[in-house]
Amino acid sequence: MYSMNELQAIKIPQDNICKNENIILSTFLFFSFIFDSGGGIGIRNIGFLIIALIIFLDLLFYKNVQININFLLFYCGNLVFLSLSILAALNNNTTFFKANLFNFSLYCLFPFYILAKNKYLTIEGYLKSIEIFCVVIVIFFFGRLLKIMPIVNVFNILTRNASGHFQNLYFENSSTVLPNVYFQGVLSIVPAAVIMITQKKYKSFFLAFIALCIAPSRFGVLVCAFFFLILHIRKLFIPILVGIVLVLLFLVFKIEIPVFIDFLNMFYRTSSGNVIRSGHLNSIISLLTENPSYLFIGQGPGSMFYTSGFHHYADSVEISHFDFLRKYGILYFSVVNAAFIYLLYKLCKKKSLISNQLVYGLLAHYIVSISNPVLLSLPFIMFTSICIVRSEI
Repeated sequence: MYSMNELQAIKIPQDNICKNENIILSTFLFFSFIFDSGGGIGIRNIGFLIIALIIFLDLLFYKNVQININFLLFYCGNLVFLSLSILAALNNNTTFFKANLFNFSLYCLFPFYILAKNKYLTIEGYLKSIEIFCVVIVIFFFGRLLKIMPIVNVFNILTRNASGHFQNLYFENSSTVLPNVYFQGVLSIVPAAVIMITQKKYKSFFLAFIALCIAPSRFGVLVCAFFFLILHIRKLFIPILVGIVLVLLFLVFKIEIPVFIDFLNMFYRTSSGNVIRSGHLNSIISLLTENPSYLFIGQGPGSMFYTSGFHHYADSVEISHFDFLRKYGILYFSVVNAAFIYLLYKLCKKKSLISNQLVYGLLAHYIVSISNPVLLSLPFIMFTSICIVRSEI
C-alpha cells in the first residue's frame, strides 16, 4: 500500500470514460437510496425504476458487459446460501415474502455490479450525493432549531413517511429541546467521510463530520475521528480544530449556553444504548447455545427472536455482524467475511491510490456496522459493487 503522505496527496481522478451525465445519474441514484433508505418518501422507488430502465435498455441494445468469472461464481454461490436461508426462515414461521425482503439487498449486488461496470455508479457520484445529503441534514437541523417555518414545513412533509428518528430530543431537568434529524441512511456518510480525508477534501469532510454530530450518530463520529487521527497529517490539525471551535462558539452564542451543554450531553448518553446492545448480544448467544443448528444454518432472514435489549421479539437488531450470524449461520457468515477480506486484498494488490482509498472506506463501514444495522444496506451494496469493479481493473 502507498504511504500516508502519497495517499493524502492524491485525489480520485476523473476517468475519461466517466462522463458528466453519468456522474449526475450516479449522484441521484446514491442520493435516492441514502436519503430515502426506507422507501417511504418515494425517491428510492424512482431510483429503482431508473435502474430497471437502464438495465432493460442495455439488454435491448446488446451492450456488452464483461462479467468477471470470480464474481459470477461468488454470486451464484451467494444465491445457493440465500436459498438455504429462506428454507431456514420458513421452518421458523417466517413468510416467503418477508424472508426475500430481508435478502433483497444481497440480490441487488448483481444489478449494481452491472451498473458499476457501465459507469452508472461511480465513486464521484457517491461522494457528491453524500455532500448533498449532509447539506440537507444541516439545513433541516438549524431550520428546525431556529424555527424557520418554510424549512420546518418542508422537513415535516418529507419526513412524514421517512425511515429514521425525527422526534425532538428532550433532556432531564432541562427545558432544552433539540431537533433529531437522523435519517436511516445517515451512516452512509462514514465511508465517504473517510475517503474525503484521504483525498484531502477537508471542507467536505468537515461538512460530513458536522452532519454526523447533529444527526446525531455517536459511533459514526467516533469512527470518523479514529480514521482522521490515523490518516491525518499533524500540520492540518490546528485548522480543523479551529473550525470545530468556531462552530461550537456559534452554538454557544447564537443559541444558548444551556442548550449547547445539553447538545454535548447527547454524546454522553451512551449507557442506555450500550445496555440495549448488550441485551441483544446476550440474547443471540443464548439463542445459538440453545439451538446449535442455528449456529450452522441460521435462524433465517426475517425470523423473530426474543431479545432482552428490547424486552420483546424482534427480527433485526443493531449489532449487524452478530445478527447476520443469527440469521444466516456461521457457514454463510464465514463465506461473506472471507469474500470481504479477499476484496480488500485485491484492492491493496492493485497498488493504486484510488484502490487504497476504497479500502479505508470499506473498513470504515465494516466497523461502524458493529453497533448499527447497516451491514447489508442498499447504499453499502452499491458502494461495494464499485469496489468490486475497481478491484478488477
